[in-house]
Amino acid sequence: MNQARSTQRHPEWVPDDEPPLVSRIVALAMQYGRYGYRRITALLHQEGWRVNHKRVERLWRREYHQVRPHSALGYRPPAPETREPLPPGSAALRLPAMALWPSIF
Repeated sequence: MNQARSTQRHPEWVPDDEPPLVSRIVALAMQYGRYGYRRITALLHQEGWRVNHKRVERLWRREYHQVRPHSALGYRPPAPETREPLPPGSAALRLPAMALWPSIF
């Protein structure tokens, strides 16, 4: 057998419950559009699925080709069009920071 080692592959093994799990993940993602894989994992646990969050993330990446970035603090700055302009007379806010310090140097 004169075959290179790189041509020898193991056949892909798919668990029996993976196709129904993927279809349920997609159904939940369609029902709850803003939920990420973490929340979908929690919903699957509530439904009785015994599934690891890492597996749900792997299937999520395979189906949607991305995972939304996670913000640790949950803070999102407001959109630029919703910010209020500075009130008139707030010229001190436009001065450089060193101009507000007393000149002790």
